[in-house]
Amino acid sequence: MARSAPILERRFFPEGHLIIKEGEDGDHAYIIQSGSVKITKDKGGKQVELAKLSVGDIFGETALLFDEPRTATVKAIEDCNLIIITRSVMEDKLKDSDPTIRAIVKMMKERIKAANTDRVEKTATDIKDVHKLFSDAFKLVTSFMDVSDRKNFQNEASPIMRQFLDLTQTYLERSGKSR
Repeated sequence: MARSAPILERRFFPEGHLIIKEGEDGDHAYIIQSGSVKITKDKGGKQVELAKLSVGDIFGETALLFDEPRTATVKAIEDCNLIIITRSVMEDKLKDSDPTIRAIVKMMKERIKAANTDRVEKTATDIKDVHKLFSDAFKLVTSFMDVSDRKNFQNEASPIMRQFLDLTQTYLERSGKSR
């Protein structure tokens, strides 16, 4: 006897509603039928916008592949009707699929995991490079100053440099174009 296709749940989220919270467990993804959402990530207590998605877009998809906490927060920026796809539905579909399809999905899963790990490591390296560049420039500039000027320069420049480094880190991570 053939199994019937599972009925996918649909859910309404009003504007302003928090759909996914970074750090929570997740086992499903969403397809946007109507409305739009904003995806953000916490960076040192600040919410950095990663993307805005609308009709036809999918979010939360890594929960279909990996049993890990959510990596970002998703909020409805207008009323949304969403289709929910659970990990169990996807796994059932894969079990019933051709072995070649299962092998391709397994390979893609491994590549996504490796690419995500690589992206995090590259971003961290880029941030370290920027910090080193600033540190070297600071040492060079202050090497020509007397002790009094060096201390005054440090007091005035440090907050500006910290702000620049924080902003650089935010934009490198947001753009995903690190190195």
